[in-house]
Amino acid sequence: MDFRHNHFTIVLGAFLTSLYVFSARVDAATTINARSPSFADVATAVTTAQDGDTVSVPAGSATWTTALTISKGITLQGATRITTNTSAHPPTYGISPDSASTVITTNVTVITAHVPSGKIFRVSGFTFRQNGTPGSGQTITINGSGTTYADVSRIRTDNCYFASLRNTCNIFVTGWAYGVVDHCIFDVIGNGGASVRVFHDSWNRSQHGWGSWADDPYWGSDRFIFIEDCVMNNLTSAVERGSIDSKQGGRYVARHNWFHGCNLNPHGTEESGGVAERGVKQTEVYQNYFSPSTSNPHPGSGQQRGGTILLHDNQYVGYGGATALTLYRRYQFDLGNSGSKNTPTQFAWCGGSGFSPWDCNATELDQSHVDGHPPYVFNSGKHTGANGYLGIVDTSKNWIPGQWKGFSVQNTNPSSVYFNGFNRIYDNTATELIIHGSPPLGPDCRWNAGDSYRIGKCIRAIDQGGSGKSDPLQNNQLTNPPYPKWLNQGREPAYSWNNTLDGRAINFQNDPGNPLDVLSAGIDYINGIPKPGYTPYTYPHPLTGPLPPTNLTVTQ
Repeated sequence: MDFRHNHFTIVLGAFLTSLYVFSARVDAATTINARSPSFADVATAVTTAQDGDTVSVPAGSATWTTALTISKGITLQGATRITTNTSAHPPTYGISPDSASTVITTNVTVITAHVPSGKIFRVSGFTFRQNGTPGSGQTITINGSGTTYADVSRIRTDNCYFASLRNTCNIFVTGWAYGVVDHCIFDVIGNGGASVRVFHDSWNRSQHGWGSWADDPYWGSDRFIFIEDCVMNNLTSAVERGSIDSKQGGRYVARHNWFHGCNLNPHGTEESGGVAERGVKQTEVYQNYFSPSTSNPHPGSGQQRGGTILLHDNQYVGYGGATALTLYRRYQFDLGNSGSKNTPTQFAWCGGSGFSPWDCNATELDQSHVDGHPPYVFNSGKHTGANGYLGIVDTSKNWIPGQWKGFSVQNTNPSSVYFNGFNRIYDNTATELIIHGSPPLGPDCRWNAGDSYRIGKCIRAIDQGGSGKSDPLQNNQLTNPPYPKWLNQGREPAYSWNNTLDGRAINFQNDPGNPLDVLSAGIDYINGIPKPGYTPYTYPHPLTGPLPPTNLTVTQ
């Protein structure tokens, strides 16, 4: 595997057209020197800066107890310097000493940037350290915006060292932004969260990721957040620490990184938050190196819990696998923000039980789907077995063994503590439905004696793995007829090729013979074959080099 391969194919005219709209005053840009790294001195310098300016923060140390809010297209430049060599096996990296770095000690969000459309925002050269007390929020939050593709905010975060912070994530990119996180080091401890989290919640001026899900994939383009030449060090035994996370239509590319005891774990469309939040839309993951850390010597595989992924040319050493395509809604009932109640009081996706109106369910006896028809109830009855039983016993039945494999069974007794709990049926006997496991959230999939049940069939769940562009969704459509309904979602298969685990080929970990697996090989995911027509975007990302002039005039 060649980690040094750089792809520089780019059409100059298209590149300049996409950048000329950034009207920062390059010909009049100014460097403003903050007197010290103190919050007051940096805030004063930022107040003076205008779009296109650089605020230079000297080496030194300071403690910040509040967030610096920035609403301009500027560069915030510290003195910390990072070197990474992700071509080495294992990769190597270096961090400038604190004496030559800009060190901010904190337990709160340090920077909150609201980047105007048509502007470029950059944070570079900082070391962030924990002040000894647990934190909350994100270390850096960058909120992008735009009105068209051409003037979407561009962002860059680079040469930053996140040293054992206890926030929910270190870099949170949200809104509508394109850009790159590069040459950053993330040391993540037990109370720490993701290294990078990517939302595209306001893509195309929408909300909760709806706009991203209603748009084309743009594979191999700049319309992603890129994470490249970074090192993620998981200093705990929990594989999700230090991961890359994504939700709400997020689109990211992870390339040329070292995942040291951690992995990628983007969220799917599974927990609505009461407001119809969508899951990750798509990811490209290639030419990364995954190896165990001292604290996590046997890391498991990562997850892609929805959307689609191009996984290629990655090297795994000592991992439990590469990436598993998973669907939490195959057994988890979303309650929105209803807490411990079993009946949603706000918007909820519910579960992929065969009865959620947002899924493509079997509506006919032959297991086909007809728009506008209600979900088909294939069988029903009452549980005659023990209380709290993980499964169904119904002595009134005489089923054919195995006939319900791959269907779902749901508790339909409103007075039961297990109401709405459901799961996919792993197997059945003449009088018993066998299920495996119970969900981490939502109502438990158990039955008390006398609890009623129904059997349904989910053909495709909304935004499941291998899903692509769907019908657009607007806020006033959530409850107004003909909604809620299946959004006529297209397929966008996931591809895996040229990945190795301890020297042998490794692909998506799925078992098409397992009835718990709702994804189909050759349809939802394709192993061992490169995606036709796909070419990765330019590496290194153009934003990592000298910025082109942005006071250009385009003439026809």
